[in-house]
Amino acid sequence: MDQSKKYDVAISLRWTDVEHARALYEILRDRLDVFFADEKQYDLVGTDGEKSFGHIFRDQSRVVVIFYRHDWGTTPFTRAEEAAIKQRAWNEGYNFSIWIPMDEFKAVPPYVPPQHVWFDFERYGVNGLASVVEERVRESGREVRPETAVDRLRKVKRRIDLEKERESFERSQDGVAFVADSFRRLEEAINLQLGKYREVSADIPFLLEREGDRLRVTSWPYRCSFHIDRYASNVITGASLTAYVNEHVNSSDRRDNWSKVKQIEFKPTLDDNGNPTWRLRSGECHSLETAIAHVLDDFAERVYLAVEKRVANR
Repeated sequence: MDQSKKYDVAISLRWTDVEHARALYEILRDRLDVFFADEKQYDLVGTDGEKSFGHIFRDQSRVVVIFYRHDWGTTPFTRAEEAAIKQRAWNEGYNFSIWIPMDEFKAVPPYVPPQHVWFDFERYGVNGLASVVEERVRESGREVRPETAVDRLRKVKRRIDLEKERESFERSQDGVAFVADSFRRLEEAINLQLGKYREVSADIPFLLEREGDRLRVTSWPYRCSFHIDRYASNVITGASLTAYVNEHVNSSDRRDNWSKVKQIEFKPTLDDNGNPTWRLRSGECHSLETAIAHVLDDFAERVYLAVEKRVANR
């Protein structure tokens, strides 16, 4: 066994897949040394983050797991991770890596050899992935002990403790302050995301307006409304951040005629690290900014498709 490796597994991902990565980490953490950035911040304190990430993925891990999307490798850290993985593969080949395509079209980077098998997460899920990771770690020479009743009890206790923290947070002034801060910063967060679209093309307008306590973004033929319901002044049990996407319905007798396309609701709670977050029903956690980006990226994609259709019909 290569004793020079600090980690048995290192996980690379975009924020979109953080909950999948966390689920994998929770399965493996009691029996393997796993680098998952959300849980290993102390390993990076006082270091150059990009260099540290590169070193971990190139030199310090036996197996590398990549939750791959088309925009993986475009952020500073995933760009460093991609460069490190390529450098390592030059000497070792790609057998140390497990690629999990998360986009709908199931692609991996073109430089990954076509004979290298990728993992179908949609079909086999996180438990199947954990089994594959454990087997790859064993192949590297590392002993992986079976999960015991004590391991399972630790996991259950962590979940119970976290649920207690969440219940307390929902009735705390910290929870109230978190929702109030999001309410104050909502317009700023929306403008931040819209600015990214305007940088790409000023020819596709995104108009932001306030309507009462709602903020509405319009880009023909769609509009998207955001609303934070603070519910009560002393608890956030019923609070929510809700977005409504509507499409204009062509009608000769009523100009302002819209139909609801989608409703997305986030609840304020704590993530698995105990940090305040906006959580989707699916379990995916977001900051205010990434929640807005999650909604508006879908909204903008609908707008772009409508623009392409209009251009094609000219």
